Amino acid sequence: MSLVYVYDGSFDGLMTAVFEAYARRERPDAVAEEEGLQVTFGQEVAYIDTDEAKARRVEAGVTKKICPEAHEKVWKAFLSSDRDKGTAIYRYVRRGLQVGRMVVSDLAHPDVLDIDRICRLVGREQHLLTEFLRFSRMENGVFYAKITPEHYVVPMMMPHFVDRYCVQPFLIHDATHGLCGVYDMKSWYMVEAGEITLPEESWDELYFKRLWKHFYETIAIRERINPRCRRNHMPKKYWQNMTEHNFVETPKTRAMDARQKGMVGQSQ
Repeated sequence: MSLVYVYDGSFDGLMTAVFEAYARRERPDAVAEEEGLQVTFGQEVAYIDTDEAKARRVEAGVTKKICPEAHEKVWKAFLSSDRDKGTAIYRYVRRGLQVGRMVVSDLAHPDVLDIDRICRLVGREQHLLTEFLRFSRMENGVFYAKITPEHYVVPMMMPHFVDRYCVQPFLIHDATHGLCGVYDMKSWYMVEAGEITLPEESWDELYFKRLWKHFYETIAIRERINPRCRRNHMPKKYWQNMTEHNFVETPKTRAMDARQKGMVGQSQ
């Protein structure tokens, strides 16, 4: 009979499960989130209650007894949407406590290779979305960006944008997972946000979006368009949130056009 540890889906819950595996002298075959759990025939389930003190002890142990880089990999792997990430992280920590800091480069071992694969997927998406993310200035002065990532990458992206846009408040909305990174010009934090009610975009935002859309289309050389190359550099799944592809005419933009035409007519 296989043993499955079940945690509440939080990072502290997962670290508590790792702690309990050592404390109980057990080797669970899997460590799974409670949400969406499907127990199969022949599985014994043990529900693990989250304990912050135990979680901190595991984190400290990973950092000191293995290395800080291993702790970083554990955190990055946790941000993955991989259904088996709990099991992968548990096995990686167990291997790390056996061999120490060598675990980081021990890619011949399947447990290490599995974590490395997950971290590369998360890191790649973080890198791409950091490049492709588009902020819009709303009427209240807040800058808003919407993304639809596969993994929970917003916590990894926030320090980058806080460092570069520290003089303006902004939101990065992860519509896939119902989360939002918020920066209030003092600090940043994460909140649950399935649906967000926002003010309209400012006039200057719509103006610059139109300019950028026009520029994007004007510089394109139709005879040299290469869709395959374009998708390699800019994956199609991110297009829906980019100004180049989703600019839509609205009554407000049409009113802005009429206003500009009137100003041109007066100047002539």
